[in-house]
Amino acid sequence: MKIMKSKILFYIAVGLAFLTVSCDSYLDKEPDDMQTIEGVFAKRSTTEQYLANAYAYLPEQYDAVCIVPPMYGWPFVPASDEAEWGAVRVYAFMQNGTLSASNPSLNFWTPLYRGIRETNVFLEHVGECKELEDGELEAWTAEARYINVMCHYWLAMIYGPIVLVKNEIIDVNSTIYRERDSWEDCVKWICDELEAVAYELPPTQGDTYKGKPTRGAALAYRSRLLLYTASPLFNGNAYFSSVKKKDGTALFPTTKDPEKWRVAANAAKNFIDMCEDGSLPHQLLTGSDEENAKGKTYKRVFIEAWNSELIDAEFPGANNTYYVYLLEQGPAPNGDRFLNGHATNCATQFQVDAYAMENGRYPITGYNNDGSPVIDEESGYTESGFSTFTVPTFDLDYKGFTSEMFNMYKNREPRFYASIFYNEGVWPNTVTDKPVYINKYGTDGSNSSDYNRTGYLIRDRP
Repeated sequence: MKIMKSKILFYIAVGLAFLTVSCDSYLDKEPDDMQTIEGVFAKRSTTEQYLANAYAYLPEQYDAVCIVPPMYGWPFVPASDEAEWGAVRVYAFMQNGTLSASNPSLNFWTPLYRGIRETNVFLEHVGECKELEDGELEAWTAEARYINVMCHYWLAMIYGPIVLVKNEIIDVNSTIYRERDSWEDCVKWICDELEAVAYELPPTQGDTYKGKPTRGAALAYRSRLLLYTASPLFNGNAYFSSVKKKDGTALFPTTKDPEKWRVAANAAKNFIDMCEDGSLPHQLLTGSDEENAKGKTYKRVFIEAWNSELIDAEFPGANNTYYVYLLEQGPAPNGDRFLNGHATNCATQFQVDAYAMENGRYPITGYNNDGSPVIDEESGYTESGFSTFTVPTFDLDYKGFTSEMFNMYKNREPRFYASIFYNEGVWPNTVTDKPVYINKYGTDGSNSSDYNRTGYLIRDRP
């Protein structure tokens, strides 16, 4: 027994000695994946990867549900008054008054400024890479400049006046206290930079790089920012008159300037002219008379990847991306592919009222003090009764669907049927004649969460 115990103690001692040497040797090693900036930009592959990583700091505008990733979605659609949302996620904080600087819920400030820093580092070092192929230095430099200015753009759109970092690389170990630049200075620099980089970007990207920035994207965002700054929100809005720097300088313009409307209109007109003369590739989609009548051409704008009307688009490949799309529109994803499910993005009655009748007249011309609609009797619109009606569905394979329909949904323009899904309509699924019931007690109606809240769904997606 003593011999056996001695052997055990000997083996333990040897093992501990081996582990001690092994651990010391392991901890003394430099990690293989630790690279210096010089090492990153020495190779083409890692230089390209550095640029690709910078794109990740731009907002995921497709993710209105705010679940990919959980703290960096796009909450401004569900937080707006333009639709009702069944899901209750982070954007609810923007609606119920609990959003604050100490509890921002969605933090765009940090990642967007990180994106600015990463692109500035890239711009400083990309010229050191000797493995770049012809034209790549110019192309990648333009992309990095675009990401940089778009990070500034989104910061300004979300937060108003911001600190313009531009092309400065700030020491991450230093404490920075800077006052924000004025709205006017922010708009001028962003618009000037977008216009400059636009002509360094190509009009189109090849099939391998679809989704990368183009000339049209830069000019379109410039046009949008000029329109916003001309609007009453930023053009002499008295609400912001108290927002000032320490020296009393106003951060927002305090007087209206009508000239801003002309500048914005010229930017938009210039973009349209470039499309019409072929300088930019964006063209209206066309279709047959039957496709147009059934709204299929109109619907292609929303569901046809990389169609000619798209200016800036993202078709991400994450595993749950399709789920995000379905969750936004519903009824998905339970049951028969799309049926017996839930929904989030729900059209309002005001949106439904905005569509014209088949004869071109608008059924609702206004609202009374009690909220009831003012109906144009000559439009043929009525809000009473049911009758049999064949829906001119957008999908030509369905050949319409005949059912007892509420008369207010009859004889509307093609865009209505391509865009609005109402109770007892037919959702694309494996059973072509199966209606969906989204009233409160229907199979696709009220749920504990993520349910339809208005009786309407958005149909502009696959």
